[in-house]
Amino acid sequence: MTAARLANSIIIASGKGGVGKTWLSINLAHALINQKKRVLLFDGDLGFANVDTQLGLNPKWDLKSVFKKKCSFEEAISSYRPNNNHSSCVDIIAGHSMDGISMIIPERGIVKLRESLLTISPNYDHLILDLSAGLSQIIQEFTTFAQQCLVVVTEDTTSITDAIAFIKVMNFRNPDLPLHIIVNMAKSDKHGHQVYTSLVNGCAEFLNKIPPLVGIIHKDECVPESIKRKTSTLSRHPTSQAAQAIEKIALHFSEKTK
Repeated sequence: MTAARLANSIIIASGKGGVGKTWLSINLAHALINQKKRVLLFDGDLGFANVDTQLGLNPKWDLKSVFKKKCSFEEAISSYRPNNNHSSCVDIIAGHSMDGISMIIPERGIVKLRESLLTISPNYDHLILDLSAGLSQIIQEFTTFAQQCLVVVTEDTTSITDAIAFIKVMNFRNPDLPLHIIVNMAKSDKHGHQVYTSLVNGCAEFLNKIPPLVGIIHKDECVPESIKRKTSTLSRHPTSQAAQAIEKIALHFSEKTK
């Protein structure tokens, strides 16, 4: 399916689960509204959707409601207001968890999602698309019209190997899709660069252009604590190392929309 790139849309991807992809999506969205940007966070992980769970939200409608025609795409939008007193909010379209069983969407459903996102995109500076890990149906289709993709990786050997496989497929399927790398849960900046180097070395044989490193996020005990409290780390621990790293990453993308 061919489509024009959706302006200001950022896919958050990973080769495998458990690397902090959803946490990154939530906190990147929060950091962008801190910079006065209008943000929609779309949870398209149809097997393990958990943006609403991580934020303690209980939306009336979710993505499955849209496909079941119980509500419109716009009616499925709910809002997350950090600390309940933030002047801005992140708009959210919740996914639908099926206890690990992904909901299969026909091609016409993907087209409908694309058209719905195109319709509402002028209302936002950024669309953050938190999709499933790996190379599921929805992520392969969404990468055909997203503007750019952040690949999250950790030091775990499987994470690096699967990220290389993901990048290889994207390079073949969508060679014009800009890819960026974020190293999460790094022990230090030096360690983060070592993880990135391992990834780059694995990509060198099939990539002419190496995806740039746009951020290193240190392993930080504030992260699991904020998840336990069902809030963003930027709300709970705004001066933590992880929060400051996210703010820098957000600035990288925020400056592109000025």
